[in-house]
Amino acid sequence: MFQENVFCFTPKGSVIKLPKLATPIDFAYAVHTKIGNSAIGSHVNGREVTLQTILKNGDMVKIQTSKNASPSLHWLSSAKTGKARAAIRRYWHDKSTEVDKKNEKNYSSTIEVDLPHKPGALGDICSLIGLNKGNIINVDILKRNKEYLKFSFDLQIKDLKNFTNLISQIKQNNLNFKIIRHKKKKNAFIRRIFENFKKD
Repeated sequence: MFQENVFCFTPKGSVIKLPKLATPIDFAYAVHTKIGNSAIGSHVNGREVTLQTILKNGDMVKIQTSKNASPSLHWLSSAKTGKARAAIRRYWHDKSTEVDKKNEKNYSSTIEVDLPHKPGALGDICSLIGLNKGNIINVDILKRNKEYLKFSFDLQIKDLKNFTNLISQIKQNNLNFKIIRHKKKKNAFIRRIFENFKKD
């Protein structure tokens, strides 16, 4: 069992147990995940070496770090411990998720719909918006008469295909409607949808 591991030391004398053929990458993550993620270099027994250097029993390892550093995916082939490999993968998975969130677009639009005076009409249109994954930000009553109520729905849309489906379904229900371009965020795609339905 002893031969399957190497025991290395931090500059302060703490012992770090690692598997055979482990590298300073493994050492850094064994000390702390933050140390591993910010590692930029290493010294073994006072000598500068690469992070991919194989460590030997009794080595004293010092890890150089930088706040601006990030782990390289190439480290996965050099890392021998599950902790190091998992931490590297998790770091890039989290980064990928952050990028996706930043790139996620939200479109804003307003739809004016004439709803007949009958029970459930407002609930039906709200359900239709929800089924097409639209988020209702605000609802206003713009006009009242004996035949209908004109409602204005301020919507937030993430998927323009769903928005197109919503408009198609409103049209299929023979409801009089109008798409209003948002004052703050004029979206060309939504304008094109409006123009196409206007032509029909």
